[in-house]
Amino acid sequence: MAQLVFDNPNVPEQPAKGVYRWFYRSDGVEVTIYVGCAGNRRETVGAPSTLKRGVQEAQRSCVSSDKGKLLDTDFIVGTTLLHLKQHGFDCIWQHVSDDPRAEVELCRKYRPLLQPNGATIDRRFRLTKPANQLWMKSDVRLAEAMLLEILAEELGVAAHASPRSG
Repeated sequence: MAQLVFDNPNVPEQPAKGVYRWFYRSDGVEVTIYVGCAGNRRETVGAPSTLKRGVQEAQRSCVSSDKGKLLDTDFIVGTTLLHLKQHGFDCIWQHVSDDPRAEVELCRKYRPLLQPNGATIDRRFRLTKPANQLWMKSDVRLAEAMLLEILAEELGVAAHASPRSG
């Protein structure tokens, strides 16, 4: 059974600001899903933590954080992890830099699937609710179904590659 793996959660000791990524291996090749950072903006509660961000994404902690207009990063990343796990891929979290300002540079290096044009998640995945309604916490199933359909189309190659190889 596929799982989420936290590769180096204590290097550096958390909480720690910086840049992290989610990736999986397909036919021995690392495929980056998402690159994110902690500590690049003013934090409201607690110290910035790349590990905390990874856990929030894995838990899909929030459906929408912009007053319901678009799906939230945590939900998009978490649903992508779920999609890949359902196809037999282990998804690995890894702290990759202590400098949160390196996010854009690391997006260029790793070329994450959800961010093909920079540090922002591509608009294809930041779905709006049908009929211009706002996303609510109760819309998880609808949001998941819509996003999984897009992921199946956009990341279809993942479902056809060899899981857990490498």
